[in-house]
Amino acid sequence: ASNSQDPSRLADGSYTVFCCDLFQFVNGSYKPYSIVDLSVMPDASPMGAAKAAAIADLYGRAAGRQFGSDADYACAFQLAVWETVFDFNTLRDVNGGLFSATGYNATVGSYLSDLFAASGNGSTADLVGVQSASYQDFVVQVPAPGSFALLAAAGIFGRGRRRDD
Repeated sequence: ASNSQDPSRLADGSYTVFCCDLFQFVNGSYKPYSIVDLSVMPDASPMGAAKAAAIADLYGRAAGRQFGSDADYACAFQLAVWETVFDFNTLRDVNGGLFSATGYNATVGSYLSDLFAASGNGSTADLVGVQSASYQDFVVQVPAPGSFALLAAAGIFGRGRRRDD
C-alpha cells in the first residue's frame, strides 16, 4: 500500500492480503485503491456487517497462521474467506452453493473445518478493505499499533545496515 487515505490505520508498506472478489483480477502494475470498511466489499455486492464479522472471526481463529509457510493453511484460509463472502448464510462449506471448490487435499479440508468453527467467536481483528472499481478487492489485517513501531525500527536499522555494506 502506498499513499493510503488513512495512514493512521494502514500505513504505507507491504501487506499480505486475501482476495474477496471472484469476478475481478489482479493487475501487476500500480493501480489506485481505496481503503474502506470491510463490510462494503466486494465492490459489486457488499458483504455487510455479519460477513465482515465472520471474516474477522476467521482471522482471530487463524492467529497469524494464514501468513506463515504452511501453503495448505493459506489455501484453506482463502477458501474460507470466499465461502464467507459468497455462501455465508447457506452452507459454510465449499462443496456447493454460489462458491464451490474441489481438488484440495485432506489437510486443507481439515483446516477448513477448523476455520468454519470460528464463526461467531467475536474476534477483534482489525480489518480493512482495499477496494477498486476495476481490479481485485482485498481483505487486509491492520497491524497492531506496536507493530508499526517495530516495522519502522526494522526499516531504520535495515537502511543503516545496507549503507554500511
